[in-house]
Amino acid sequence: RVTQTYDAGACIYFYFAFNYRGISNPVSLYEHIESCAREEILANGGSISHHHGVGKIRKRWLRKTVGDIGLGAMQSVKQYIDPNNIFGNNNLMMGHDLDDGATPVQEPSNVMLPSKL
Repeated sequence: RVTQTYDAGACIYFYFAFNYRGISNPVSLYEHIESCAREEILANGGSISHHHGVGKIRKRWLRKTVGDIGLGAMQSVKQYIDPNNIFGNNNLMMGHDLDDGATPVQEPSNVMLPSKL
């Protein structure tokens, strides 16, 4: 669905569903499909975050989303205003690897729960 339009483009939301029956690990399959889609979006100049930010689960794409300069600016501001990492403790930048190929860190807020399917 298209929810917002701008002079520079539009925000398009995609919904994806698939039949998980017979798939041994549907969560891994979904994560692989999502990863490929996000890589393709970024490779073609798109944004994966709109105005909400990348977030913890997708932080491996932070550098590709904001670039080295943007990431450096974010890290500098974070270090300046919160040198003890009290606010948003270890959410995105401090204490975690942000390499593009990094596996998302299992934070308490994004731990995979056993499926009840």
